[in-house]
Amino acid sequence: MPHLLEREQHLATLETLLAAVRAGAGGAVVVEGPAGIGKSSLLAAACATAIDNGMQVLQARGTELERDFPLGVARQALEPLLHRPDARNRLLAGPARLAEHALLGVPGGHEVEGAGILYGLYWLVVNAAADAPLVLVVDDAQWADEPSLRFVAYLARRAASLPFALLIGTRPPAGPDAILDALAADPDVRRILPAPLAVDGVRRMLVAAVGGPVGDAFAGSCWDATGGNPFLVSELVATLREQEVSFTDASVDQVAEVTPPMVARRTSATLARLGADATALAQAVAVLGDGVALDLAAQLADIPLASAPATAAALVRVGLLVDEMELRFRHPLLVGAVRASLAGPERSLLHARAAALLEARGAPLDRVAAQLRRAPPAGDATVVARLREAAASARDRGAPATAAALLERALAEPPPEQLRGELLVELARNEIAVGRSRDATDHLLAAEECAADPRVRARALAMLPQANPGTAAFRDRLLVLVQRTLPAVEPVDRELGLRLRSIQVLIAGAPAPVDVAGATLGEAVLLGHLVFGRMGPGASAAEIGGLGARALSHVDGLLADGESSIAFSGVALALRWADRLDEAEQCTSRAVEHARRLGSTGDYASALTLRSAVHRRAGRLREAEADARLAVGAAVGGEWSFHMGAVALISCLLDRGEVEEAGLLLAEAGLEGPILDAPPLLSALLVRMRLRAAQRDHVRGLEDWAEAVRRAERRRGIGASWIEDLAAVVELRRMAGDDHGARDAAAQALTLARAWGTPGALGQALRLQARAGAGAGVESAGLREAVALLAGSSLLLEHARALIDLGSALRRSGRRGDARVPLREGLDLAHRCGADGLAEHAREELRATGVRVQRAALHGVDALTPSERRIADLAAEGRTNAGIAQELFLTVKTIEMHLTQAYRKLDVTGRPGLADALA
Repeated sequence: MPHLLEREQHLATLETLLAAVRAGAGGAVVVEGPAGIGKSSLLAAACATAIDNGMQVLQARGTELERDFPLGVARQALEPLLHRPDARNRLLAGPARLAEHALLGVPGGHEVEGAGILYGLYWLVVNAAADAPLVLVVDDAQWADEPSLRFVAYLARRAASLPFALLIGTRPPAGPDAILDALAADPDVRRILPAPLAVDGVRRMLVAAVGGPVGDAFAGSCWDATGGNPFLVSELVATLREQEVSFTDASVDQVAEVTPPMVARRTSATLARLGADATALAQAVAVLGDGVALDLAAQLADIPLASAPATAAALVRVGLLVDEMELRFRHPLLVGAVRASLAGPERSLLHARAAALLEARGAPLDRVAAQLRRAPPAGDATVVARLREAAASARDRGAPATAAALLERALAEPPPEQLRGELLVELARNEIAVGRSRDATDHLLAAEECAADPRVRARALAMLPQANPGTAAFRDRLLVLVQRTLPAVEPVDRELGLRLRSIQVLIAGAPAPVDVAGATLGEAVLLGHLVFGRMGPGASAAEIGGLGARALSHVDGLLADGESSIAFSGVALALRWADRLDEAEQCTSRAVEHARRLGSTGDYASALTLRSAVHRRAGRLREAEADARLAVGAAVGGEWSFHMGAVALISCLLDRGEVEEAGLLLAEAGLEGPILDAPPLLSALLVRMRLRAAQRDHVRGLEDWAEAVRRAERRRGIGASWIEDLAAVVELRRMAGDDHGARDAAAQALTLARAWGTPGALGQALRLQARAGAGAGVESAGLREAVALLAGSSLLLEHARALIDLGSALRRSGRRGDARVPLREGLDLAHRCGADGLAEHAREELRATGVRVQRAALHGVDALTPSERRIADLAAEGRTNAGIAQELFLTVKTIEMHLTQAYRKLDVTGRPGLADALA
């Protein structure tokens, strides 16, 4: 690598990474330090070495002004890959196509959400790295736009699986920055922290500058003045040479303190010496941002175009600008110095002029909007329109935080009063996307209050349940607002009226209009909400399943409508609860494919969670666990989709008998302590209760049950979907020695099941009666009826449980011969379901009857984990590792790891023998 003073260790770290990349194993490095410490020099040295070794190098740099450009840094880095039309189609193959609109503005890409763009950008890098080892450099990352930073963090977590190096230069954060903080804390990301130069390093810089000896005391004085910061040393050298100071010990007293404020003073002095035109041009470049055309800067500076080249050349000669066709400053500290030479109002007016000039030239909207954000508010409706349009574009490109900032600025303009409510709704939509639910709630309520158009008020109210599940008091307030708005909305917009009715149904269980047949999307939303509104103690499967079935024709519309996730969940759960499992699987699989097509990791996680519940109900525990693990992996910690995925996975693990892992996951998901009193998290409280039962912790388990019942009774009470939870309550009561309580819980389950009316629910409840000791012994019609009912259902796991319970009871009564048949059948079913814990219990019972039974296999198909089986099946179909990774939202390295484990368990050496081994 090129030589840099006192940076040998850091250069070696970068060289080691680049060598590993050339060998096929990548990684990420963050170079962090204050301005002027030499971060850019280290990154430049790495780039030079990479180019010398035939590697691809992509570079981008954040700037303070341009951090409002959605994906601006990502586009800087990746657009050069797509300049050649012959390479474009190849590089944009597969999921990379999701990034096409963001990078090239191709029409149609606006339907792709931010997560999909992120996923597409990642696969563009994967495809590019397949051509040749790739290095991507992002300098001044502290100024990178938010979606580009998320892309950088996404790449950093996956770099190890690619022939790819990610090099990031950044200053220490001035305040909390979730993305940069997470990068710095990632153990897989190496950090380089360049230290200030020692006195000897400063002396060597001085010697190189004057080409002769430098006094030791003089060098020490220069070190004191600069703190060993290389950039400040270079500025000091320039200042001293301008003043014709000799670099000897005799000149020690003439070394002035050089700090960033001194850089500003020196910059101002330099500009004053060059004259008014040079000052105006430098200020124009500082306002417009890096990479500006000379004629545009001259126009903003109001200097003659004919003299602009000479003026720019003078700025290059004094070291303010770099010698390139487009104008840019040599260092960010110089940009700050020039901007500081402008008073605040003067700078704001220049930004307003810059916006007008850029718009007149047909510049991209985001560049115009970046200037408008810094222009003084003036009540200009045109400015509001431009900012609103730019916000919509930013949201489409996966930058809801930028969109929110632009809308906040539009509201400050201020907008015409009739637009204020619409802007507040749009602002709230973006705030929801970035997790600012409290702000979104405030803005939606404000929109409802100020909007004259009842349709705007209705849209605000319809969004509130998504923004804030809310306390009981908040939900009561929302109901009052809905009731007040409905009469004005329904006559002019029936679909919006239905969405308001759906809130009444969701919160208060209000009756629906009699004409709701599922003919429109609004009716489908209402039907989905009715599922939750009607799912009470007296609900029947015919009614609830019918609601879901009537909405099925609009599933695609519900999936495409980003504000209908509650309704879609209602449709899917209605079919699952009613044991219409084939329809439920088709419905949830469409949701999985829809999310995969858009690349939306949050929607993908939610859809997988719902499908996992369907598989689990059917007793397909391996498939259920595989879906739940993918959901947890795709979701982001702290989001609803992550918590729901964790609940689904814990449920699967408990069914499979993996109690210890379930407990670890509960803690990892942050569900060990108090659980927020919000409707979506009631399932978290119940799964924790079931875990306590498996851990034989009846005290804490019954505490969770009491809290769950308290929360449910505030709403609609306990419905048939709670029968599996009542099974855990029966066990908890028995552990506590409360046989009467166990019988009461079993009786409650039986009452719910009879009202519900499905063979599966009734079979479950009858089994609980026997476990609670509420029957007349093992020969009772109840337990045998449970086995018969479940045999005719699609609930394989519940059937296995009933068979094993029956066999165990027969064995305990001394009828060992009779016990063997149900135990063998139960063992077979438990094995097919993947319920390893239940299967082992069946083996123990069979051994107690005198039958020799083999233990579970450690090799072969049965030894594969759900994830290994899912990946092995895809590989056997002929999918490539990259193709499997794309489909499952995993890295290629993860796929390789699972396949290696599968090959070992199946005793095959690779793909050729995979299909036969699985068969």
